[in-house]
Amino acid sequence: MRKSRFSEAQIMGVPSGRQVLYTRDTMGRITAVQSRKVSTGPWSNIASSILYQPMSRLVQSFTAGNGLSNWNTYTSDFELDLSGVYDAMSSPS
Repeated sequence: MRKSRFSEAQIMGVPSGRQVLYTRDTMGRITAVQSRKVSTGPWSNIASSILYQPMSRLVQSFTAGNGLSNWNTYTSDFELDLSGVYDAMSSPS
């Protein structure tokens, strides 16, 4: 695994030869995940547009590689309250 500073991309190799690319924000939180089968292959999105609750590491929303958007809400005790999934043709409810 290549070490990097916060807000830099980090690539991790796994025994099968697959590579996983993590992109982080300035606080070190992952904002996107991509993967490819071999080092010369194209990258595929696993998750992108990962947003966090203010001042925390709790995921507020993200877009999965299949295009579905996921959202979460939390209680004042930081417990998961609601979670939902929607596509481009619908809106979160």
